[in-house]
Amino acid sequence: MKVCMVMGMVIVGLFGRSADNCQPDRGFMIAVHDTNQVQMSISNYGTFGQSGSGGVGCFWPKGSGHNYIFGAGFWFGTIDQSSGDTLVSIGYGPHGGESEFVPGLKNMDPDHPCAIIYINPENYPAPHDTFPMAPQGLVSHEDSWCCYNDCDSTYHMPGDTRPIGIEVYQTGYEWKRTEVQDIFFMTCQFKNVSGYTLNNGDVPLAVENSIADPYNT
Repeated sequence: MKVCMVMGMVIVGLFGRSADNCQPDRGFMIAVHDTNQVQMSISNYGTFGQSGSGGVGCFWPKGSGHNYIFGAGFWFGTIDQSSGDTLVSIGYGPHGGESEFVPGLKNMDPDHPCAIIYINPENYPAPHDTFPMAPQGLVSHEDSWCCYNDCDSTYHMPGDTRPIGIEVYQTGYEWKRTEVQDIFFMTCQFKNVSGYTLNNGDVPLAVENSIADPYNT
């Protein structure tokens, strides 16, 4: 399953690298797309539009201080074919900013030095030997890629549903071209790694808007 998202902020070469691109001790991290007029924070654990300090993370125009998103993330829901239970994993919880996703692939340590965000020109692309599904060529003026999964039960909220067993491959794009300089593009691919069939899959998007100063009453 693949989901594409386009964030419009108007009023509202093939190469490869090795694991040398990995960064030890990074773990859960946030990077910022800001090559055009949209300044968008992204993470490697399911949230976007939220800064590293837990505050607003989407601004337009860049440098203006005008913010639009306090936090956002994709959710994934499905029906357990064996029990009939409804299972949901969340990328961003508006009531607490929580995420039930962790960096990397299934069974990969979330603190693995390669389970990070790869963004051009800093450290792009992701090492192909570790992530064969990761793109290696540039598409926009600022590409990013990361992956995360919901398979670690210790990161699921107590009393909530158990892990589903999905990996997410996230790619971000920004162009400097005039016609798209006010847009941030992001695609997410969801892969079933549970070992069983997932029925009635649904991918909603939770967005906590924050226009202007969220603390100004």
